[in-house]
This record gives sequence, structure tokens and C-alpha cells, in this order.
Amino acid sequence: TVGIPKKLTELDIKEEEFDFEYLSKNALIDACAPGNPFMPTLEETIALYKELF
Repeated sequence: TVGIPKKLTELDIKEEEFDFEYLSKNALIDACAPGNPFMPTLEETIALYKELF
């Protein structure tokens, strides 16, 4: 392995300090988002971020 953490808790990032909605909204308006073959909903994006914990 190359030592990349699998979870954000391994980086001492606490879930209660993580702004899921802010990051998810910005991910959806990112300039690269329209090039995605699949455009997730806000709820799906939030769920994806929550899986990182």
C-alpha cells in the first residue's frame, strides 16, 4: 500500500466538524461536474461524503 487513509477519522477529522451540505453543494456546481456520465443528487453526494467516516 501507499499509505493513503481509507477513512477521514484516520486524519483526525471529526464528523461533527465536517460540513457535508456545503461540500456537496460545491461538488455539484464544480466546473467538471457536467462532464460526469452520472450526475448525483445532493442527497447522494452527502451520503457519499458520509461514507468517508
